[in-house]
Amino acid sequence: MQINSVESQPIKKKTHHKLKESQKIKQGSEIISCKQFSWLPDNLIESQDLWDDWQETLKKQLENANLKDKNLASLVFIDFNDTKGRIDFLENFLNQNPESLLANWEMFQICEYNKSSRSHCDKDMIENAIKNHPDNGALLFQVASLKYQSGDISGATYAFQRLVETNNFDIYYGHYAKFYLTTMLNVGYENNRQTKMQAFAFFSSFPIPNFSPLLDYCREQAVSNLDTAQLCLDIGKNMVSNSKTYISSQIGFALQSTVYKITENKEAQAEIEEAKQQSDFQKNKILYGKAQRLKDYDDLLFDLYYNSLILYGERIANVHLIEEAIRLSKNPDYNPCPE
Repeated sequence: MQINSVESQPIKKKTHHKLKESQKIKQGSEIISCKQFSWLPDNLIESQDLWDDWQETLKKQLENANLKDKNLASLVFIDFNDTKGRIDFLENFLNQNPESLLANWEMFQICEYNKSSRSHCDKDMIENAIKNHPDNGALLFQVASLKYQSGDISGATYAFQRLVETNNFDIYYGHYAKFYLTTMLNVGYENNRQTKMQAFAFFSSFPIPNFSPLLDYCREQAVSNLDTAQLCLDIGKNMVSNSKTYISSQIGFALQSTVYKITENKEAQAEIEEAKQQSDFQKNKILYGKAQRLKDYDDLLFDLYYNSLILYGERIANVHLIEEAIRLSKNPDYNPCPE
């Protein structure tokens, strides 16, 4: 197995913030309803032109800035299409900064979405990533996914087994939020709501991990192997409990449902579907949408959300946002929405 050299290294579990019962939103609460805010023109052509101009301006500012990570910032912000250039830079950058969260994650993302580039996520790169970030199940998921797609079933299984030992599943949403904002502030942007909205728009548009290989692995391997079926259930439970983003937690529910369907356990599958409907994401959809729109007209509310996003991740940040939006909406004199 290609990651044997890290096999004997125990996973160092850190304390990570998770949703608690005390953080569940009370149903029946109300939030002021605002119309959708947009800082881009309604016309798609004008909107794209403004976006392109803003990217080019930022690129020039990065080139002129005395910023330690400006090359990494340029890569993350701008060079989406130059796969070879991105790989060359990342390999050089990781040689000098092997502990970089975002550089390791970016390399995995490139390998995940570009089949011809997967040889760059080799044994040394994988071992370095795990060595520096052993407690993140999402990183181990990326390892398992790449191994499965290359036909290394035993290597994928081992990485998935490592995943269920972790207590954190973080696709670095909060890290991107901090990195983008810090970069923009360091090249001269004002620390205001529009800057944060621009940063938010950038990292929100980035691709999420490809979860299809995980589902395929479980569909294929769990049919005739009860141990693998249990492993897949444990992965799903881990993602539901430890994910910092809604999408990862919802994939966790889907994975468990898939396994129960394969093993023809209709009762357990129904229970999982019910648990999914009772999850924080499903129960708070309407309040979430209202709170998200409200924050775009309230500087302090936006700051609370963005800071929580950096510190705790998307799920807890949304709880904080909804709670504060409910509190503010109880004030009859509060209404930042435009007429």
